[in-house]
Amino acid sequence: MIFRILIFFLVFCGKDLQSKSSINPSKLIEYNSVEGDINKFFKSLKKVCDKKLFNSLQRHSSYPSLGTTNQWKTVCNKTKTKNLNWSFLTQNFRFYELSDKAGILTGYYEPEIMVSFDKTKTFNVPILKYNKNYDMLERKKIESNFKMEDVLLWTNNKIDLFFLQIQGSGIGTLENKKQIKINYGGNNKKKYSSIGKFLKKKKTNRWRN
Repeated sequence: MIFRILIFFLVFCGKDLQSKSSINPSKLIEYNSVEGDINKFFKSLKKVCDKKLFNSLQRHSSYPSLGTTNQWKTVCNKTKTKNLNWSFLTQNFRFYELSDKAGILTGYYEPEIMVSFDKTKTFNVPILKYNKNYDMLERKKIESNFKMEDVLLWTNNKIDLFFLQIQGSGIGTLENKKQIKINYGGNNKKKYSSIGKFLKKKKTNRWRN
């Protein structure tokens, strides 16, 4: 989907940057639901102020154009005592526009699947590491001729594994609730074919289990 979005950043009102790029805060409402997300913003700002900001602020290449250490300490301290609302932002920050061009907004889905280190009656679908010997083989042949040393984990759902392979990475959840990051290791050099396009070509308008 293509959206007309406003990309902006915040600098302190005391900073004298190029005034021609400064925008009226009301313009933000025209393009973004800023007021609706304000609580989430301040929650994130507090976390940054408490843990991350001052450890690396001066080492960043932008320093001090987006605010000095003392300026950030001042505004971080204000978050502890002031009412955190839209007025707080307009009083303490200035908004600058980076782009008003139309663009493509994308999102990334990271699937979560159930996994086990051991093969069981339930967990019997292998998650395999990359092996060049499997290149160009059909999935059916790989699943019937894989080697045990190529098995990273076992899962209980073939469809969940399919979407994990499409996305390229995901989270494996063990039965004890511990989680394992599963990352992309390689591909079989074959062109990707979309299930959606296949169903459309077949004029199928419903999914079947």
